[in-house]
Amino acid sequence: MDPYAQKVIKKDYGLYDAKIVSVERVNHGRTPAEKQFNDGSFEFIAKVQYRTYAGPHNPPETAEEVTFCIAPSGVQTAGHAVKKQK
Repeated sequence: MDPYAQKVIKKDYGLYDAKIVSVERVNHGRTPAEKQFNDGSFEFIAKVQYRTYAGPHNPPETAEEVTFCIAPSGVQTAGHAVKKQK
């Protein structure tokens, strides 16, 4: 996930502290039967939180949460939120 996160988090930070917040399987289907049929799909939504550092002795600057859509066809970023550290 790191190459995709570096494209979204454009500042010159080191992304050393990654925490997986959640991973959910995307289940396409309108009816219970369709959802059961598609239960083995390989599409996921993953949220990963990164604490960014500008140097080895500096405190974390921001906590950035990136949402990824993961499918057999590739990985795309779906969201990006930034929280300033105190």
